[in-house]
Amino acid sequence: MIVVTGLIKVAPENRILTIAAARMLMRHSRKEPGNATYQFYEDIDDPATFRFYEEWYSKQALMRHIRADYTVEFRRALARFGVLSIDIQRFDTSQLDINEQHSTPQEPRLRLAPLAY
Repeated sequence: MIVVTGLIKVAPENRILTIAAARMLMRHSRKEPGNATYQFYEDIDDPATFRFYEEWYSKQALMRHIRADYTVEFRRALARFGVLSIDIQRFDTSQLDINEQHSTPQEPRLRLAPLAY
């Protein structure tokens, strides 16, 4: 499984436009073969800051998503909306390393390997 997560901060006056663009992207992305979950959340303490979380069954599915017309349009829309910052992290959970020496079974220590492209 490939996990993609990150933060997008836009100019406050473009918050509503960003939400509309994110809804369009989520609607299309959730229908894609290979998508397990696709979410956008607004930070309740910092409006116009959004966290996104995606899970993909394969790197190939993620790459198709990245090249999809609606994903390209979302990136163009963000550029028009005045992105103040963006931080994206990708992880391949098949490279998960679980440390067996943890304090309780409910609290395993996990180390995710960043996804290399």
